[in-house]
Amino acid sequence: RRDRGAPAKRTAVAMATMDKEKQLEYNLAVLKRRDAAISGVIDMSGHVVLYRFSEETQSWDRRNVEGSLFVVSRSEEPKYQFVVPNLNDSEYIVESVSSDFQMELTDQFLLYRNAQEEIGSIWFHSPWERASIATLLQSIVDGAQPTAAAAKSPTEPTAVTDDSARANNVPQLGRNGRRQL
Repeated sequence: RRDRGAPAKRTAVAMATMDKEKQLEYNLAVLKRRDAAISGVIDMSGHVVLYRFSEETQSWDRRNVEGSLFVVSRSEEPKYQFVVPNLNDSEYIVESVSSDFQMELTDQFLLYRNAQEEIGSIWFHSPWERASIATLLQSIVDGAQPTAAAAKSPTEPTAVTDDSARANNVPQLGRNGRRQL
């Protein structure tokens, strides 16, 4: 007996891939208006919210920042960044991603420490996008040089846990924000 859903599923995945490619092309043009050195959008997440850890109060504060997140390549240093055009105002949040970028993937957030030693957190609407972006950022930290062509086609979302992050070699930050082995 033939599975009549298989061709439809392949067609849906192909259409989603084509739609994402067009979306990435459009967003590249928009991002280049702000930073002409951006040479490609490697991947994106549809909706994120940013948080900042306050060393003073030892608590997380929600920043007034939310929108799409784009991982971009650039023709000059820094070679890789993630950019969040803020829906709440005209500010763009930009963080450089290099070999000293530290991050931890949790059940709900992607935690990171930036070059200024600030601890930030990104909440993703989609757990699948959170895992995908974490994997991409880790590959950049590890020295890979992904390009826009490296953006993966959509697949089935999967649950993400701290254990799966460890299994995928996503480094964990300790309580003091330093990497654990």
